[in-house]
Amino acid sequence: MGVNVYGVMNVARSVVPIMKERSYGKIVAVGSTAGRFGGAATGVAYAASKGAVHALIKNIARNSANDGIYANAVAPGPITGTMWGDVVNDGSPPDPSTIVPLGRYGMPADIAQAIVFLASPQSNWVTGQVLDVNGGMMMI
Repeated sequence: MGVNVYGVMNVARSVVPIMKERSYGKIVAVGSTAGRFGGAATGVAYAASKGAVHALIKNIARNSANDGIYANAVAPGPITGTMWGDVVNDGSPPDPSTIVPLGRYGMPADIAQAIVFLASPQSNWVTGQVLDVNGGMMMI
């Protein structure tokens, strides 16, 4: 909770006044699919903290939209080289074709590209959203 929720909250508290002065700003947080569906492969604290990030972003978006501030988050699915190695007892990640429709784990660049989009002027009609970036693992 300290890093995932209060980290986002403290950064927002620091940048929102500056963004208000400029009448424009973009906040992009990193949530998780665990925050969307409760975290089948994560602990309850992680899932709850990422769900809180999603709610916090929506609150910031709602309360700051009139000031020209956009707030969004990305919710990554399984990414290569992350905690997914701990999912199976032998320490190896599950076969991606069994959980991800695109048949592969995401790469860090997949998430970075989504963040770049949300931080750019190309997303100037998008606020208060949690963008699922998960290879089709979760379609809601």
